[in-house]
Amino acid sequence: MTLASRLSTEAHRGITSPWKVVAGYLALDQAQALIIGILAAGIAIITGLANGTSLANILVLTATGVLTASLVSIVLGGLMCAIVLISSHYNCNPDNIATPI
Repeated sequence: MTLASRLSTEAHRGITSPWKVVAGYLALDQAQALIIGILAAGIAIITGLANGTSLANILVLTATGVLTASLVSIVLGGLMCAIVLISSHYNCNPDNIATPI
């Protein structure tokens, strides 16, 4: 949501180098997803250790959570950036298209 709002506002204002802005916003979005994935993995580790789950299962769960958060961030961020760039290319206000999606 915030990625679409920030990027569509920048595109509507007429950014000079859209690819640098897109790369910066995608990097920020990726960092946020990895932090949330690591926090969720920490909760899974604490819960798993309390229930007596083996260390191998906890590591698989941790890796799966971080990988899933990373992949979802890349796919959704890329889709949102594509929507904003395409709508600004066709002279539509990206705020009216990307933010409701």
